[in-house]
Amino acid sequence: MFHSADGMSFLNDSVKPGDPYGLFKEAKAMSCQPFRVLVAEKQLLIAMEVEAILADALGCVVNVCPRYDLEAELATARYDVVVLDAAPSINRNAEYANLIQEHGAVPIFLTSYDDISGNLPQLRHSIVIAKPFDDKIIIEAVRQASSRSPA
Repeated sequence: MFHSADGMSFLNDSVKPGDPYGLFKEAKAMSCQPFRVLVAEKQLLIAMEVEAILADALGCVVNVCPRYDLEAELATARYDVVVLDAAPSINRNAEYANLIQEHGAVPIFLTSYDDISGNLPQLRHSIVIAKPFDDKIIIEAVRQASSRSPA
């Protein structure tokens, strides 16, 4: 950053006491809120893998919980995207999708089942990823989901 002799900087039009270089003003202007992802998975190792992939590749805030704690976790914090382990029941997956969407997030289902959608309209806004998944696929899915999130 360029500074003149009178304390004026190239990027700022004034200097504040205690911040002669205007760093705090610039840091605030340049910061952006990272999107938040919840991973609700039955298998802890898969959840930890997803958490590491997303945190490293996207710099998003990732929390992990068991799938049975999904409702409680959604009630305590706001998320943009929820990655969850698909249930074997099509109707249960529709319930999960509705719950997640009611909380303003986009669901991404991880599944080893052949077809979890059953052509249900409740799942048309969901993203489905087959297990085992490739890192690039889950990264792209979360990017796509976060761009759809209303937050």
